[in-house]
Amino acid sequence: IYLSTFKSDLILVHAENFENAQNILNDKVTEIGKPKGEDPGASIVFSTAEKIQDYDAAMLLTALDHRLYLAHGHRDAVKSGSLELIKLFFFPEKKGRYFSYTTFSDQVSIIADEPSINILKSKVELKVHKECWQVIQVSAGTWGFISVPGVVSSLALPLAKNGVSIYYLSTFDTDFILVKETARDSALKLLQTPTTPKTLK
Repeated sequence: IYLSTFKSDLILVHAENFENAQNILNDKVTEIGKPKGEDPGASIVFSTAEKIQDYDAAMLLTALDHRLYLAHGHRDAVKSGSLELIKLFFFPEKKGRYFSYTTFSDQVSIIADEPSINILKSKVELKVHKECWQVIQVSAGTWGFISVPGVVSSLALPLAKNGVSIYYLSTFDTDFILVKETARDSALKLLQTPTTPKTLK
């Protein structure tokens, strides 16, 4: 499971796989610094696509209309907006809205639409990323994400190779790829390549 926040990304793995995952990631961090001519991730895309096909299922990608903004603040400062947060969590003004709240260390990372961000900014000292982001929803179908390794890499690598930055958030049975509004159309085209066996809705 992969979670992006404003300043840090978090990777969740099964406890019994933690040491192995840590070693693999240490190697990958080293590979990131290699010259651009080398392509350490090319084989990963192929093997991942093959693994997903073995499950005889296709991920369903859905482009959502949400226009979102990224914000972060210190956890102590965010407490002053507790009432507003409760309202946004449990009494949203509209259905189908997107709201993500992640706390890690002393920082809080929030992803929400502009009206929600403005409500919080009236009570909380937040730093808001100036660019608007849009959402591509990744649905797992009947097999779920937890049992299939490589889902994130199969989606992220084609985008990274073409210079498309993303925020990636995993939930229990649905993942969300956030891309800058100006890059959404190109991201959707890249995710329809033969190396990523998915159906676009």
